[in-house]
Amino acid sequence: MSPGASYTFGPFRFDAGVCRLSRDGEPLAIPDRQAAILLRLVTQAGKIVPKETLIDVGWKDVAVGDNSLEQAISSLRRALGPAPDGAPYIETLARRGYRFRPPVARVTARIEGAALDALLAPHRAFIEGRTALETFDRDAIIRAQDVFERMVAGSPDYAPGHIGLANAYSLRFESTRAEDAPDREALAKAVQHAREACSLDPSSGEAWATLGAVSSQARMTAEGIAAARRSISLENENWRHHLRLAYVSWGDERLRAAQRALKLLPGFAFAHWLSATVHVARGAFDEAEQELVAGHSLKIGSNRGRVSVPRDCISCEGSCA
Repeated sequence: MSPGASYTFGPFRFDAGVCRLSRDGEPLAIPDRQAAILLRLVTQAGKIVPKETLIDVGWKDVAVGDNSLEQAISSLRRALGPAPDGAPYIETLARRGYRFRPPVARVTARIEGAALDALLAPHRAFIEGRTALETFDRDAIIRAQDVFERMVAGSPDYAPGHIGLANAYSLRFESTRAEDAPDREALAKAVQHAREACSLDPSSGEAWATLGAVSSQARMTAEGIAAARRSISLENENWRHHLRLAYVSWGDERLRAAQRALKLLPGFAFAHWLSATVHVARGAFDEAEQELVAGHSLKIGSNRGRVSVPRDCISCEGSCA
């Protein structure tokens, strides 16, 4: 397929060069994974595309089952709606794969500036919301919540939007935890949106890690640990996921997860502190002291510019001191 080619069908246009789907000129935000699957189906319209091919296109080296593909296809069908003849655009052929039914026309066209701006809009909104969350300012968190709510309202199948909204609600709850009446409704919404993100993109380690963190906040310990483990099985080299598992778990599992986080990111004081809590509980005070001294020394070093420790936290990717 040509990188600059576009494909039209019904009221839709798909620009291959930027994986942009629009309806009657209005952009539709769909996850990159679904866009890649749709592009393969559209470029082979009328032909059966095996499930294995679509899984390889959408998930590449990540091992997923047929259920993940079925959910992606279901989300695409919701985004596209019915074809002019009332039937779905994407046809399922049992045990064989999927086929894009309507005829597709191929055109070569240049993406204009306005179209590029529309394509970038959801990503800009996501960055705006994440930046607000990273301030840990209560008013900024409320602004971030508004950004993500608008994103989810406009693109309900966009998993990153639900992840951002779950983190916003999580931090909103944390900002009220010390009050007489903590905002537990916000916490419930955090869990709801984290689960929705996992449903929309089961192969997203960040979605499962977020569910692990907010479930732990809601004192759903078993679900929190299971979700955190799932994030690691998907993205084992992501130190944030190991840190979150250390935070939501206890005992030997916390120690192992904290040590793994430190192996991936040497110099993260919070991981040492998590290990120390287990040693204190076990009465192993010498080991606890070693962890605390190590963490304290690293923190002091980071303040002097000798150790670079990213700002990240267990409940929000890229946003904890």
